[in-house]
Amino acid sequence: MTLSVIIVNYNGRAVLPECLQSLQRYVGRIDFEVLVVDNASIDDSVEFLRKEFPWVTVIENGENLGFALGCNIGIHSSKGRAILFLNADTRFQNDALTPLLDFLLKNPSVGLIGPRIVYTDGRFQLSCGTLPTALGEIQDKILYALEKNNIGEVASFMERKYSRNGPVGWLTGACLLARREAVEAVHGFDEQIFMYFEDKDLCKRVAEAGWGVVYFPGAVVSHLLGKSSQGSDAARLKRIYRTSQQYYYKKHLGTFDRAFLKAYLTIRSAVGLG
Repeated sequence: MTLSVIIVNYNGRAVLPECLQSLQRYVGRIDFEVLVVDNASIDDSVEFLRKEFPWVTVIENGENLGFALGCNIGIHSSKGRAILFLNADTRFQNDALTPLLDFLLKNPSVGLIGPRIVYTDGRFQLSCGTLPTALGEIQDKILYALEKNNIGEVASFMERKYSRNGPVGWLTGACLLARREAVEAVHGFDEQIFMYFEDKDLCKRVAEAGWGVVYFPGAVVSHLLGKSSQGSDAARLKRIYRTSQQYYYKKHLGTFDRAFLKAYLTIRSAVGLG
């Protein structure tokens, strides 16, 4: 089989239909399978999928195991030479899969590849970049906030910056196409990460194993952003984000970055930002 699509779902019944329909519409002649790994949804996602999308393989988890472990469960059950990790709140608006898959299969040194991601209104959405450092993350957060809110020329600047194919430090896990051999070589996602930073961690380890990590803006996918995690409250998501962030820094970064992050988080907590 050429392609396995893995979608980790948690209460995503409202967004899954359009995702799956768009995928089916534009998959073309690719020999593919779709696996939805459900993390104990309580919105009837499983029943709905089995009734309305019988061609989808549903894997039920008895509890919410998180994104990274959910993806790994999907990997172990999949058969494709290439694996597409896909959020339930993404949409294919054209045949973006074919050029992505062609590039991956024709370039054996490439382990991971990601498309240009846009908001539903077509605006550029940041989906790749350099790997995190303390100072770099602060800069990226400022740019991301400006870009997300369409302030000034930031979005246009970022779109121009990422207008060509090329190597990057990280790609978003919202739509990430992987060579099975590369993912298996690094034993998949780090299951110590529940959610957030798992994509950056995977990209770093794949690159360190000798594979290319490539941004491919010629393929475009829209992303509702945040809808695939809408079953969780904001405070809980923030706690998960901070836990994953600190884990990533401890695992991959040095003393300066860890100390800087600790000081930064202490200041945020002191002023009530959490």
